[in-house]
Amino acid sequence: MARTLISYFSDARSFLLAGIVMAIGAQDAYAQPCSVNIGAPAQTLSCGDNLNANASGGGPYTYLWSPAAGLSNPNISNPVVIASGTYTLTVTGTNCTGAATDVVNVTITPLNDMANAGNNRTKCEGETITISPPNGGVNTNGGQNGTGPYAYSWSPVTGLSDPTILNPACSVTTNTTYTLTVTDVFGC
Repeated sequence: MARTLISYFSDARSFLLAGIVMAIGAQDAYAQPCSVNIGAPAQTLSCGDNLNANASGGGPYTYLWSPAAGLSNPNISNPVVIASGTYTLTVTGTNCTGAATDVVNVTITPLNDMANAGNNRTKCEGETITISPPNGGVNTNGGQNGTGPYAYSWSPVTGLSDPTILNPACSVTTNTTYTLTVTDVFGC
């Protein structure tokens, strides 16, 4: 809030001194300290969940999470977290004084049973088949599904046309068990 003060001074020194007192007084009277709350100091989250911070004191706010590695964006209030660790958030506001910090220790639980390679398949010698996992290779039976788009990785790569696609052609001459690894957009 801006205030207008009309005063008459007998000399320049009195005017300068009054201006400094007014500026200091206005800052102390209207500014509140910044504060931030991340929540519980220790949190267990699934890979791809968000950390959430609440700032107060006078925004708009600037957010800085540290370390940035393991977070989708270190400059927002609610980054997606993909790695366990201890994260420190520092918040400053344009209408509050000082910087506020909070710390949270995050433990990430893996996305269990996300991949679904489908049923076992049998082929005759010399025959090529296409491996076709159901539902885009993602488990839909109660498992955590992550967030698409997904990256696929088959192992071993022997006999596959492309081990990085969902439906590779397979032409092996011995019994082979393939494992499908599905990674979501956040690296989970």
